[in-house]
Amino acid sequence: MNFIIERTDEYQAYKIRHSETSMYWSDILIDCGNNSGRLIIVSDYGKWSHYWDGCGKPFKEFLIDLEKEEYYVGRKFKAFNTDGEISSQFKRFWKEVWPVFTNMLKKEIEHDTFL
Repeated sequence: MNFIIERTDEYQAYKIRHSETSMYWSDILIDCGNNSGRLIIVSDYGKWSHYWDGCGKPFKEFLIDLEKEEYYVGRKFKAFNTDGEISSQFKRFWKEVWPVFTNMLKKEIEHDTFL
């Protein structure tokens, strides 16, 4: 088999760390398109990823608008436990890390950085 390998610097990486412990860390990668994007999360809470196409707005704005959409995002990440409910790990991530991440995105948009 022949493969084409392409290196890209298009992803933006966010390393989120708890200030008082080595636990509760998250590495979040985003690949922004005009109206689409990929979100990859590797963390102490779990590992999730999803690609959204046709967001209708810049991807970072789309992510910010998901603030109240825990179940929707959990469904996209397939973050379920054996009972078919959103996992407790994802709920903790959503409560503890997602607001920190989206606040960072808001600051970037305000200051017009990393768009």
